[in-house]
Amino acid sequence: MSVDHATPASFYANQPDRGHYYEIALQIPKSGFDFFAGSGFLKPTTTLKKEEATDVHVILEKSGYKIVKGKKAFLNKDYNNQKVVWINDDPKNTASLKFAIDQDTEDMTLEDITKGAIKHLSQNNDKGFFLMVEGGKIDWSSHSNDGGTTLHEVIDFQKTIQLAYDFYKQNPKETLIVVTADHETGGLVIGNGSSKLNTAALAHQKVSQGTLSSLIGNLRNDKPNASWDEIKQLIADNTGLFTHLKVSKGDEESLFKAYEKSFVNHVNETTKTLYANDDKLAALSIKILNKIASLSWGSTNHSAGYVPVYAIGEGAELFNNKMDNTDIPKKIAQAAQLNF
Repeated sequence: MSVDHATPASFYANQPDRGHYYEIALQIPKSGFDFFAGSGFLKPTTTLKKEEATDVHVILEKSGYKIVKGKKAFLNKDYNNQKVVWINDDPKNTASLKFAIDQDTEDMTLEDITKGAIKHLSQNNDKGFFLMVEGGKIDWSSHSNDGGTTLHEVIDFQKTIQLAYDFYKQNPKETLIVVTADHETGGLVIGNGSSKLNTAALAHQKVSQGTLSSLIGNLRNDKPNASWDEIKQLIADNTGLFTHLKVSKGDEESLFKAYEKSFVNHVNETTKTLYANDDKLAALSIKILNKIASLSWGSTNHSAGYVPVYAIGEGAELFNNKMDNTDIPKKIAQAAQLNF
């Protein structure tokens, strides 16, 4: 996520609203924290009042933070005894890292950030450290009801947990790991009419719903009158529908109607969710893939479902019961024997 996004911001800033991005970023120096990392900043030069202001990067550097850009720039160099803000070097992706399903080897990942953070914070440190890592795009893909992308995001998050667990195994009497969420999104249900499960169907999905939407948009720009067979092939190549996975007559009809509106009548329909506004053909394709995989969604928003809290290490026994989310930081402080 961006360094100034809601969850990371809640750990270092105090503003009336999560949308005060510039003002949130200005509070980084006051936090006293040693390490920040993410995709970038959402409003680095624009205040809440939409006035141009001094670039946040400049302010941070004057405040003693080293701005490090790009995956390789941090992992290939030590920044001992320096305060660091490590961000993406891709100007197109300052709002968030790419979805795991869309990443290639050159892209900055959550695993990279976690590995770099543990290395940086544990060097020459005999006092210990606190690290918060957010797998925030699990939420984004769930808002879009994109099952395959969500699965990849959970696996990606698991890689970061593994890094923390490896550190715990080396320091078992000094480490506490807590894994939880601020809410559930989408009301995901396993099963949609029977007890059969076919999540293996999701292995055919090659890109996120958002990227599929972009691919359809690119085809529309290049060939505004593309044929139905061309659209089917694009969908098949990226989801497995029609080739590896059988599409029902009714579902194909719904896709064809969306194709007619878009490529015959040139009325571009979209499906809007909190973090995306995707082409309807893309959204319908992923919806059909979800159904084949036996996944159901209750909404495109947050739900009131309980979320688990997992803990291991020193103080883990404090997290063995149902609790209000506001109790979690108090219990972490208690485990660390701090005054809260």
